[in-house]
Amino acid sequence: MQKEDLNNLVTIADLNSFSQKIINEIHRLSEKDKPEFYTPNQFSKKTGMPYTTVIHYCKNRMLKARQEFKGGSWQIYASEINRLKEEANINYSAY
Repeated sequence: MQKEDLNNLVTIADLNSFSQKIINEIHRLSEKDKPEFYTPNQFSKKTGMPYTTVIHYCKNRMLKARQEFKGGSWQIYASEINRLKEEANINYSAY
Protein backbone atom coordinates (compact mmCIF):
# COMPACT_ATOMS: atom_id res chain seq x y z
CA MET A 1 0.00 0.00 0.00
CA GLN A 2 1.32 3.40 -0.92
CA LYS A 3 0.99 6.73 0.86
CA GLU A 4 -1.61 7.96 -1.70
CA ASP A 5 -3.78 4.92 -0.92
CA LEU A 6 -3.88 5.85 2.77
CA ASN A 7 -5.45 9.21 1.92
CA ASN A 8 -8.38 7.43 0.26
CA LEU A 9 -9.23 5.14 3.19
CA VAL A 10 -12.53 5.80 4.91
CA THR A 11 -13.04 4.92 8.54
CA ILE A 12 -16.20 3.56 10.10
CA ALA A 13 -16.47 6.81 12.04
CA ASP A 14 -16.38 8.72 8.73
CA LEU A 15 -19.18 6.55 7.34
CA ASN A 16 -21.26 6.92 10.51
CA SER A 17 -20.81 10.68 10.46
CA PHE A 18 -21.76 10.90 6.80
CA SER A 19 -24.76 8.62 7.35
CA GLN A 20 -25.99 10.79 10.22
CA LYS A 21 -25.66 13.93 8.09
CA ILE A 22 -27.78 12.32 5.36
CA ILE A 23 -30.43 11.23 7.87
CA ASN A 24 -30.56 14.72 9.39
CA GLU A 25 -30.92 16.33 5.96
CA ILE A 26 -33.72 13.94 4.96
CA HIS A 27 -35.52 14.70 8.23
CA ARG A 28 -35.10 18.45 7.72
CA LEU A 29 -36.47 18.25 4.17
CA SER A 30 -39.44 16.11 5.18
CA GLU A 31 -40.35 18.56 7.95
CA LYS A 32 -40.11 21.45 5.51
CA ASP A 33 -42.91 20.02 3.35
CA LYS A 34 -45.36 19.53 6.21
CA PRO A 35 -48.13 22.09 6.46
CA GLU A 36 -48.40 24.31 9.51
CA PHE A 37 -52.20 24.00 9.57
CA TYR A 38 -54.89 21.61 8.38
CA THR A 39 -58.45 22.42 7.39
CA PRO A 40 -61.11 20.45 9.28
CA ASN A 41 -61.67 18.34 6.16
CA GLN A 42 -57.95 17.54 5.82
CA PHE A 43 -57.68 16.82 9.55
CA SER A 44 -60.71 14.54 9.35
CA LYS A 45 -59.22 12.55 6.48
CA LYS A 46 -55.78 12.34 8.10
CA THR A 47 -57.07 11.14 11.48
CA GLY A 48 -60.23 9.26 10.53
CA MET A 49 -62.16 11.49 12.93
CA PRO A 50 -65.60 12.48 11.61
CA TYR A 51 -65.71 16.01 10.16
CA THR A 52 -68.47 17.09 12.54
CA THR A 53 -66.41 15.89 15.51
CA VAL A 54 -63.42 17.91 14.30
CA ILE A 55 -65.58 21.05 14.10
CA HIS A 56 -67.03 20.32 17.56
CA TYR A 57 -63.51 19.89 18.99
CA CYS A 58 -62.42 23.18 17.41
CA LYS A 59 -65.40 25.09 18.78
CA ASN A 60 -64.91 23.65 22.26
CA ARG A 61 -61.14 24.18 22.25
CA MET A 62 -60.41 20.46 22.42
CA LEU A 63 -58.12 20.94 19.41
CA LYS A 64 -55.57 23.71 19.08
CA ALA A 65 -57.14 25.64 16.23
CA ARG A 66 -57.77 29.20 15.15
CA GLN A 67 -60.08 31.29 13.03
CA GLU A 68 -58.86 34.37 11.18
CA PHE A 69 -62.17 36.03 12.05
CA LYS A 70 -65.39 35.02 13.81
CA GLY A 71 -67.31 32.64 11.59
CA GLY A 72 -64.26 32.04 9.39
CA SER A 73 -62.95 28.61 8.51
CA TRP A 74 -61.00 26.73 11.14
CA GLN A 75 -57.26 26.17 10.85
CA ILE A 76 -56.00 23.30 12.99
CA TYR A 77 -52.36 23.31 14.02
CA ALA A 78 -50.46 20.40 12.45
CA SER A 79 -48.94 19.60 15.85
CA GLU A 80 -52.37 18.33 16.93
CA ILE A 81 -51.85 15.21 14.80
CA ASN A 82 -48.87 14.19 16.96
CA ARG A 83 -50.65 15.15 20.17
CA LEU A 84 -53.60 12.90 19.34
CA LYS A 85 -51.27 10.03 18.40
CA GLU A 86 -49.42 10.37 21.71
CA GLU A 87 -52.69 10.46 23.68
CA ALA A 88 -53.93 7.38 21.81
CA ASN A 89 -50.69 5.52 22.60
CA ILE A 90 -50.95 6.46 26.28
CA ASN A 91 -54.59 5.39 26.43
CA TYR A 92 -53.86 2.15 24.57
CA SER A 93 -50.93 1.22 26.80
CA ALA A 94 -53.08 1.77 29.88
CA TYR A 95 -55.08 -1.36 29.01
